[in-house]
Amino acid sequence: MYVFSEVEQAQIKNFRTLIKGLMSEYRYNHSLSVEKEACELAEIYGCNIFKVAIAALLHDIAKDMGRHKQLELIEFGNHIFDEQERNSEGLWHAGAGAIYIMKNLQITDDEIINAVLYHTSGRANMSLLEKIIFVADKVTNDRCSAISAKRRKEVQCNLENVVWDIVRNAVVSLAEDGLYISPMTWGAYNYYGSAVGRDLDSQLA
Repeated sequence: MYVFSEVEQAQIKNFRTLIKGLMSEYRYNHSLSVEKEACELAEIYGCNIFKVAIAALLHDIAKDMGRHKQLELIEFGNHIFDEQERNSEGLWHAGAGAIYIMKNLQITDDEIINAVLYHTSGRANMSLLEKIIFVADKVTNDRCSAISAKRRKEVQCNLENVVWDIVRNAVVSLAEDGLYISPMTWGAYNYYGSAVGRDLDSQLA
């Protein structure tokens, strides 16, 4: 079992304190749950656990900031989102969060930044760290649905399949509801669908 150094423990403690002041109790507890789940997956799949812990704690840092602040951050980092994605409110907190941790926390690690940026939309060919945060966010114990429980069990042995299952369900659900689907999500759908040998056309039939 990985043991954090004193310096790492201090940084993690500081980030926990920071996010607690920026979000609701529910969101804070969710972030702690994501940290726990993500660190367990990092041990299973051999990912840098310290970086995973930081990305997990910060993934929803902008979630409760409010629409105005989220848009302000997105506008500040206009290279993050294209115009269509700016019109998709469900993605704002991810883009705003990535900008916030770069601008306010001086985080420069691309893997951590990208894990925050793509934890909602996903994208093609995600790094191992990105996939762990993407999945951990959807399978924590605070998500009580049967499908979350199934994914929580399966991800212990097949991360790639669970990534695909989450992406596929997101695309199908958004398409059925006539909602905007990010190009990043489409990219993830095509990439991971092909990677696990699925018939993509049949999924949206």
